Amino acid sequence: VNNGLTTTQVASLAELGANLFVSTLNKGVFRSDNQGQSWSPTGALPAGPIYTLAVSGTNLLAGVLGQAIYRSADNGATWTISAGGFLHAGVYNLYASGGNVFAAGGSSLGVLRSTDNGLNWTMLNKGLDPRYALGFHVSGPTLYAAGFSGLYASKLLVNPQTTASAASYSVSAMTEKSIVAAFGPTLSTGIAGEIGRAHV
Repeated sequence: VNNGLTTTQVASLAELGANLFVSTLNKGVFRSDNQGQSWSPTGALPAGPIYTLAVSGTNLLAGVLGQAIYRSADNGATWTISAGGFLHAGVYNLYASGGNVFAAGGSSLGVLRSTDNGLNWTMLNKGLDPRYALGFHVSGPTLYAAGFSGLYASKLLVNPQTTASAASYSVSAMTEKSIVAAFGPTLSTGIAGEIGRAHV
């Protein structure tokens, strides 16, 4: 299954149509069109570890650490910066669900959301310690976000038409302020203990 891979430092996998993709920490992204029997490099990306891939619609997204989020609409043949007016080098996690793509990471990134397949991004960090949101999962109508202080749950941001608002939140614990600021005022919160250390 490693035929054609020029490194064993594989970080992430994704599937788009009949193609499989893997990201690596030192050799970019590779594509397989035969169920992983052999691999070939995709178009060139800037040097840097790629910890995460995501598929949104017919687009492949890659978070190149130290560079930016990149987007390909042709199965990795070519890549363009997926900035939409925003550029950040600290992406460790991309997660696509429905019409949303969520991004998280270190270096004060916090939480980003795209509702147009990664063309444009909105930062949802007013009042939020940007170390907190590090990973995502959607189950039914609920978005779960993992962070240093626990597990957060929101029923707002799963709907791509919903805009999160941090205009008003109660004066209470810092973590509660952070959760409300990032995911909106109508929020169910469950603290699941320390998730563990991650890249910051």
